[in-house]
Amino acid sequence: MSKILNPHNALFRRSYIWSLALSIPLLLYVSLSILGGQNGIRAIAEFWIQITIAFCFMFAFGWWIAPVWGSRCTRNPFLAGIFGFLVFAIGVLSGSASSMLLYRSCDFVGYVVKPAYWFGMIGAIPSFTVGVIGMFISRYFLRAHKPH
Repeated sequence: MSKILNPHNALFRRSYIWSLALSIPLLLYVSLSILGGQNGIRAIAEFWIQITIAFCFMFAFGWWIAPVWGSRCTRNPFLAGIFGFLVFAIGVLSGSASSMLLYRSCDFVGYVVKPAYWFGMIGAIPSFTVGVIGMFISRYFLRAHKPH
């Protein structure tokens, strides 16, 4: 059987979409709690292009990696957490690297290294947690789709 037709992978993709949807309110919460109400909303409005690019890269990475990691992440919470961390790290790096193109600046430290550092300091545990939550969502979908 092909890896793409594996039901674990299809259900993992569905749970991955739900986990990404869950990360949108988490982004709002983190932005508003760190920057404050008005500044958080202003930052989201100002960087909406970078946020959109980051979510597109996160979606594409998870969608293409699902056939390889899908069944493993459904069984192992640690791997699911690492997967969540990798997905959000790709989001941070793609979103911040897109700033270099938008603002036509080659400040690698300011646009890539600093956001990666702050993601490691502030976002590592939440992204790991979202990965584990995604594992539980995937397990729920597996139980719901088992033949009776």
